[in-house]
Amino acid sequence: VFPLSSPRPSSPPVGKGMKLQVTTKASLHADAVTGLGWTSHNELCTVGDDKKMCLLDMNRQLKSNGDIEHYPTAFCWAPSHGSSTQNCVVGFSNGMFQIISKNGRIERKVASAHKGAVLTIKFNHSGTALMTGGEDGFVKKWSKTGNLQSKFCHTGRAVYSLAWSPNGQSILYCSEKFLTIKPLSPSMKEVKWKAHEAIVLCVDWNPTNDLIVSGGEDCCYKIWDSFGRQVYASAPLEFTVTSLAWTPNGDEFALGSFNRIMLCDRHGWAHSSHHVDTGSIFSLSWTEDGTQVAGAGASGAVCFAQKLGQEVQWESLQATVKDLRQVHVTDLSAAAANIKGPGGDM
Repeated sequence: VFPLSSPRPSSPPVGKGMKLQVTTKASLHADAVTGLGWTSHNELCTVGDDKKMCLLDMNRQLKSNGDIEHYPTAFCWAPSHGSSTQNCVVGFSNGMFQIISKNGRIERKVASAHKGAVLTIKFNHSGTALMTGGEDGFVKKWSKTGNLQSKFCHTGRAVYSLAWSPNGQSILYCSEKFLTIKPLSPSMKEVKWKAHEAIVLCVDWNPTNDLIVSGGEDCCYKIWDSFGRQVYASAPLEFTVTSLAWTPNGDEFALGSFNRIMLCDRHGWAHSSHHVDTGSIFSLSWTEDGTQVAGAGASGAVCFAQKLGQEVQWESLQATVKDLRQVHVTDLSAAAANIKGPGGDM
C-alpha cells in the first residue's frame, strides 16, 4: 500500500463556486458515440457506431457529416501547435486505424495494427508520435504518419486506456486492475501497482500538475502522483466510471459515468454533478482553453458542459464567468472601500 503523498484538505481549496452548465445535443448519431475531440478552432468532431463522422461548428451546429468504413472504437486529434492543418486518428473494431484530415480525407490506413479492436490511441504532446493499445494486450508506438516504431509491451489483457507522461518519456497504461508507468528507455524500470478493485477503464495524466487520475468498474475514481502514490480515492459512485479528462491547466478534471457528468478539482473534490440523458459517457474532451468539455454518449447524444465560476484577476480587477455569455467584472479596490459607482461592478 502506497502512502498518501499529501493530506486531503478539510474543505474544497479552490474553485468554491465552480460548476458546469450542461446542455445535450440529442440523436447526433443513430448509434453510440464512441469518440470525440475539439479542433484548434473549437469545432467538435465526433465518431459513432453508425459509421458516421460529424463536425460541429462553434455554435454546435452540424457543419459536415461523412461516412467512415468501419466501427470506430478510439479517437484522438493531433496537437495543432498553431498549425493551420490538423489530423485526427481513428481506431476501429477490426484492428485498423486511419489518419484523417480535418476535411475528411484519409491520409493513411494502417490495417491489422492490432488483433481485435484498437481500444485507445493517443498522440504525444508534441504530436510527433502516437501510441495505441488494443484488445490483444499490445501497446505499440507509431510515428505521426503511421509507421510502426516498436511493439512497446504486451500485457496479455486488453488495454483500455493510456496516457503520455508530461515529458513524453514514459507511458501510463491500464490493464485489468493495474496501472503501469513504463519508460520508453528499456534501461529504466517500470512502476506497476494495483489501482482498483475491478477493471480500470480510463486514465489521464496531466502535463501541468503531473497528476494521474483513474477510474474503473469498481465505480471509484482515484488520483495518483507520478510515482504511483495515492493522493485521493473517492467513495464508490452509483455506476462505473467510463471516462476522465483533465483540463489543460490541471486545476480540474471531468468525469463521465452512466447518465452523469461531474467536475472535480485536482484534490478530488466534486464541485458539480449533473444528470444527462446520454447513457454511459464513453469519452470526454476539453477545449484548448479549458472552458468547455464535451462527452460522447452511448445513446447517440453528445453533452456539452460549460465551466462556470472561473476567476481571473489582473491588478484590482477580478473577472468571473457567470454564464455561457456573461462575464462579471469587479473592481476589488472600489469594493474594498465600499464605493459604488461607474468604476464598481459592470
